[in-house]
Amino acid sequence: MTDAPTAVRKAPLRDIVAYATGDGAASIVMNTIFGFSMMYYTKALGLDTRLAGIAMAVAVVWDAVVDPVMGHISDNTRSRFGRRHPYMLIGGVMTVVCSYAIWAVPSFFQTPHLLFWYLVGINLLLRAGAAVFLVPHGALGFEICTDYNQRSTLQGIRNGFNMAVNLGASLLVWNVFLRNRGDIDGTTIPANYQRMGLAFALVALVFVLIVVFATRKYIVDTRGNPEIGGNSLDAIARNLRDILFDPYPRTVFIFMAILFVSVVLVTSLQMFIYVDYMRFAKWEASVVHCSTMVCAALGALSSAAMVRRLDKKSAIVVAIVASSVGNIMLLVVFYTGWVPVGLSWGSVPVAMVLFMVFHGLYHLFTNAATAIANSMMADVSEISHYRTGVLKDGGYSAMMLFVFKMGIAVGLLLCGYCMKWIGYDPQAPQNAPEAIRNLMPMAFLGGTIIALIAVVSMIRYPVNRAYMAEIRSAMTEGRKSAE
Repeated sequence: MTDAPTAVRKAPLRDIVAYATGDGAASIVMNTIFGFSMMYYTKALGLDTRLAGIAMAVAVVWDAVVDPVMGHISDNTRSRFGRRHPYMLIGGVMTVVCSYAIWAVPSFFQTPHLLFWYLVGINLLLRAGAAVFLVPHGALGFEICTDYNQRSTLQGIRNGFNMAVNLGASLLVWNVFLRNRGDIDGTTIPANYQRMGLAFALVALVFVLIVVFATRKYIVDTRGNPEIGGNSLDAIARNLRDILFDPYPRTVFIFMAILFVSVVLVTSLQMFIYVDYMRFAKWEASVVHCSTMVCAALGALSSAAMVRRLDKKSAIVVAIVASSVGNIMLLVVFYTGWVPVGLSWGSVPVAMVLFMVFHGLYHLFTNAATAIANSMMADVSEISHYRTGVLKDGGYSAMMLFVFKMGIAVGLLLCGYCMKWIGYDPQAPQNAPEAIRNLMPMAFLGGTIIALIAVVSMIRYPVNRAYMAEIRSAMTEGRKSAE
C-alpha cells in the first residue's frame, strides 16, 4: 500500500484552518520564548547575560541537528496511525510541558550555577519536542492538499494564523502579564512570567489537540507500505545528501536562506530605528510594531491570489520588488529629511503614519514571498517522489526548517557586525548622531540589496504550473501502465 496521492486533491477550508492551528501552537510557545526568556532569566532571575546567551546558542545547535533526523524518521515510520500524527501528538504535548517549565523554575534551581544548567536542559528538551511536532506537521501540510494553487492558500493561511497569534500574544504580554505592580517594574517579577507561561501553555495545548484530531482523516496506515526504508544512521545520511543535492529544492533553500538574512537584518534594527531615529513615543512604537504583524498576516493570506494570477516564481519576484519599494520609500521620505521626524498635522502623527505605511508594505510582501516559497517545497517534494518512488515530505520539511534557522543565525551575526561597523552601541546611554543616522541605510538599503540577491537566485527555478501538470500526467500514465 502507498500513501502517495492518486490525484490532485483540494482540502476543505476547515481542514486548512485546522492545520494552521499547529502553527498557532508553535507561535505562542516559540515566539514568546524568543522574545521574553532572555529578559526573564536575566532581569527577573539574575542569570548572567553571557550564560543565558550560551544556553540559547547550545539549543540552536541542537535544534539544527534534530530537525533533519526527525524528517527522515517521520518519513520512514510504519504505523496504523500514519507517519505524522503520532509524532505531532507526542511532540506537541512535550513542547507544551517544556514551554511551561521554561517559566516555572523550581526554587531548587534558582542559583546562578544551577539556573544555567536548568535553562540548558529544558531548552534541549523543548527543541527536541518542537522538532518532533513541527517537522511532521510541516510534512502533513504537503500532503493535505496536492493542488498546485491551493498549496499557496494553505501556506498563506498557516503563516497568517501564526502572525495573528503572535500579535495577540504580544499584546497580552505587555498589557496583561507584565504590567507593573505599583512602582515595581513588571518585567522583574518572576510570578508575572509564570502566569504567562501557564496561560500560553494551555492555549498551545488546545491548538495541538485541534490540529492532531481535526486532521485525523488524512492518516494513512503505512504498515504495509513498500516505499518505507530504514532509520539507520547511514540511511539518514544518504537521505539528507540526496535532498541537499537535489537541484529543485536547492534553489528554494538558497532563496530562503538569503531572504531571511535580509529579514533578520531589517527586523532586528527596526526596533532601534523606532526609538533612536524616529523617536517614537511608546504608544507609537507599539502601534507601528503591531501593524507590521497585521501586514505580515495579510501578506501571507494574499499569496494565494498572487500565485493564481502570476504563478509562483513570478509572484515571488513581484513580492520582493514591492517590499523593496517600501524600504526605499522610507529612505527617501525620512533619511533625506523630506519629511521631518515627529511631523504632525494637528493631532495626526504624520511621520508615524507614513513610516507605518511603507514599513507595512515591506512586511506584507516579504511574508507573501515566504508563504509562496514554502508552497514550492511541497511541489519539489512531489517531483522527488515521482523521480525516486520514495516519499520524503518529512525530509524536505525538516531541511526547510534547517535553512530557515541558519538564515536567522547568519542574519543575527551580520546584524551584530553591522551595528559595530556603524558605531552603534545598544548599551550606551547616548549614541553619536551619525551612528543613529546610519541605522536607516543599514537596515533598509542593506536589507533591500540582500533581498534582491535572493531573487536573483530564483531565476533558474524551472517549476511552474505547466511543469507540475506534466509531472502529474506522467504519474497517472505510470499508474495506468502498472495496473
